[in-house]
Amino acid sequence: GDCLGLIGASGSGKTMLLEVLATFVKPTSGMIEIGGYDAVKQSRQVKKIIGYVPEDFDGYDELLVQEYLDLFAEAYRIKRSQRARLIADSLQLSGLLEYRERYLCELSRGEKLRLCFVKSILHDPSIILLDAPILWTDFTRQDEFAALIDELVSVEKTIIAASCNSDGMERFCN
Repeated sequence: GDCLGLIGASGSGKTMLLEVLATFVKPTSGMIEIGGYDAVKQSRQVKKIIGYVPEDFDGYDELLVQEYLDLFAEAYRIKRSQRARLIADSLQLSGLLEYRERYLCELSRGEKLRLCFVKSILHDPSIILLDAPILWTDFTRQDEFAALIDELVSVEKTIIAASCNSDGMERFCN
């Protein structure tokens, strides 16, 4: 139920820390426990409770927005009978509903990153890792983004956001 901000200079290890927490990279030493699971020995269980949004989003340009989300909903093992409603609701929440029949290559960088955020929360993770979230949003969208983060925190989601700039982070980090 909290949003933690990691602020540090470029190259200070923020992205690496998020990648270790997301179990994409194994730590060289020490132990990480997430949700009661050992992040190295029980990485499958950890991946089920984590949503990860990278700083850069690339690939999948040949897919429609709807197909992209359906692909990940299937990967997250969300029942087919629940997918259409879940995807529509998620697109509505993110302001991307009108883009559902567009190809990803037609979206702006900000739209792609919002879509990546939607993808990362489809499976209802309890922990959401955000790499440089302020970069995803223009000034007018930052309030909407902060409201979305507040809503997630209010339903007991834990969010860890990393940025090299503290400007804007105070809008949603508590």
